[in-house]
Amino acid sequence: MTDAAPGLDAARLATLGEAALDDALRTFADAHGAAALPALHDLAAGAAGRAVRRGARRALYRLAQRGVASPAAPAARPIVERGVEHAARAWISGVDGHGSRAVWIVFEGAYGAATLCSLILNDTVGVVDAAGGAITKKRLEAELAALRASQKLPWVELDPARAVGLVAEALALHRARATAPPAAFARWAPRFGGAAPAPVPELQAPDPALVERAA
Repeated sequence: MTDAAPGLDAARLATLGEAALDDALRTFADAHGAAALPALHDLAAGAAGRAVRRGARRALYRLAQRGVASPAAPAARPIVERGVEHAARAWISGVDGHGSRAVWIVFEGAYGAATLCSLILNDTVGVVDAAGGAITKKRLEAELAALRASQKLPWVELDPARAVGLVAEALALHRARATAPPAAFARWAPRFGGAAPAPVPELQAPDPALVERAA
């Protein structure tokens, strides 16, 4: 017997024939309406016997046809949740004689997947070139090692937010000059939507010893 439905005895129901069982459950459902749902669900999932479980499911179906049903259960959350893509690491080269420098930004997204955005930024033009794609951590480290070995300009890691800000500055140049980044940048543009220009780095306090020496 259930608290939600006095008079519904699973043991007694198990002794009934199929027709009598169906009639008993139909009468019970008609009499109690939505209040019958907990007891019927218990019977449908319980150990009172196959006939009782099937009868309870039929009673639940008939109630559902009349618009009487339990609220849908919330969707189960995935074991591994899809992460929000974000800039996770970044590197920048020194500025060459034409005012250009390379910027690499690694975006991490769904399930830790990494995407490398490789850009060339110019101080007066904006975004000069764009490339990149999916990359593994192993390949990224190999690419960085090869780059450091072949590049004459300094190549250092920096705060990803600052790197994104440098791209925002380059895009602001395009807007000010009424120009557009190269077509190859289109696939990367959504990742920089709404990004703010990089803040100006704070000046470090001068070394007193150096100031005294220069005096």
